[in-house]
Amino acid sequence: MQKPFSIYPVLIPLYFLTLISCSYNWDIPEDPICLSIPLIEKDTKGAFTKALVQKVSASPYFCYAFQKAPLRLKVNLVEERTEKIGFQREKERSSNRAIRLLRPVENRDTLLVEVSLVSASDKTVWGPFLLQESVDYDYADGDAVNDLAFTDQTGQRQTTLQFSLGQLEGLFPAKRAAKKRLYQKMAQKIVETLSLDYAP
Repeated sequence: MQKPFSIYPVLIPLYFLTLISCSYNWDIPEDPICLSIPLIEKDTKGAFTKALVQKVSASPYFCYAFQKAPLRLKVNLVEERTEKIGFQREKERSSNRAIRLLRPVENRDTLLVEVSLVSASDKTVWGPFLLQESVDYDYADGDAVNDLAFTDQTGQRQTTLQFSLGQLEGLFPAKRAAKKRLYQKMAQKIVETLSLDYAP
C-alpha cells in the first residue's frame, strides 16, 4: 500500500525561507545600548561592580562604556543581611553523645538593591526598582572541635578540612565564596530585568 503524502516536510523549509526573505527580527539588536556603570556605593572592594560590568558586557542588548555613555546604570546597595538557617547538635567530647546545645552550620546571605537608568541630563528614564537575591551555604563551626578534627585509627588528631575536598570550609572562606556568587546572581538579575523592560 502506498503511504499517504505528507505536506509537512515541504512546508517547514518554506517557512524558514519566508522568514529570511522577510528579514524576520530575532530580537537581537544591531546596535546595543551602551551603559556606564559607576562604582556601587558601599562596594568597597569593587567586586559587585566588577560582576555587573561583566554581565552587561556579555549581554547582546547592552555594552559597557567607561565614559560618555548615553545612559548610566545606577545601583544603590540598600541592605545586606545574613540569617542562620541550619543547625546541628553539639556532641560531648567524652561520650560523643548529642547534647542540647545547637550550633549554626548553614547561613543565607541576602542582598537588596535599588536599580535605575539615568540619562546624561540626570533624568531617570527607568526605575528605580528594588531587586533581591540570596544564596545559602554550609560551613564548619570554628568553635566546635568535633566539626574540625577527629581522631584516626592510630590515635592521632586530624583536621576534617584537609579531607573535605573543598566541600567543607570555615565560616569566613565560605562566606567569601558565597558573596561572590551572590554578586554574580544579582548582576545577572539586574541585566535580565533591564533586558525585559528596556531593551530595544
